[in-house]
Amino acid sequence: MRLLIFGPPGCGKGTQSHNIAKTYKIVEIATGDIFETEMLRKTDLGRKIENIMKKGFLVSDDITNALVEKRLSQPDCRRGFIIDGYPRNVNQALYLERILDKLNEAIDAVIYLDILKDKLIERITNRRTCSNCQTTFNLLYNPPKNDNICDECGGELYISDLDKPEVTKTRLEIYATQTYPAFEYWRNKVTPIIVNADQKIGKVFEDIKQELKKIK
Repeated sequence: MRLLIFGPPGCGKGTQSHNIAKTYKIVEIATGDIFETEMLRKTDLGRKIENIMKKGFLVSDDITNALVEKRLSQPDCRRGFIIDGYPRNVNQALYLERILDKLNEAIDAVIYLDILKDKLIERITNRRTCSNCQTTFNLLYNPPKNDNICDECGGELYISDLDKPEVTKTRLEIYATQTYPAFEYWRNKVTPIIVNADQKIGKVFEDIKQELKKIK
């Protein structure tokens, strides 16, 4: 199974991508994780990515395309994959097609997590990230057991730069003008699975699984 997952910032793509990968035993490919690895390694590329992301902008196509192509070319992707956070614009959508053609692969379905903008802002502004293990919590939907303390490792929770109001506004504007058209490009090529993301995490996942049964 080879899948793409789309949705605006804060809709729960990362959580559902992880659930899908674990359940169907396919590879989870998140561009955010790829970028995070580069930043943690403090490479020149990582510092460049960090400066871009702190402002809420998208990492350039040439950097993103190259990193995704490198990841998709690895042997573990042959058993299937789900890509979260890519493509983020139509140019990347076209490039992904070329990558897949080269690898003799095809996307089976594209998942879209649908949610209203007001709900997104509420989710994002209440999100907290562990300063140690990077686990994320939400004060409304998935709160930590103790205020400002990570349940997993005891690290201090903080508000990520990406979750700050001014950055959130920029990210949502970019999503609407650049990333949503990439989803529309792919929905016209493969089976679209549109799910209401304004539900409990488990219910969203159950809805996704029911739709995936139709394409297997």
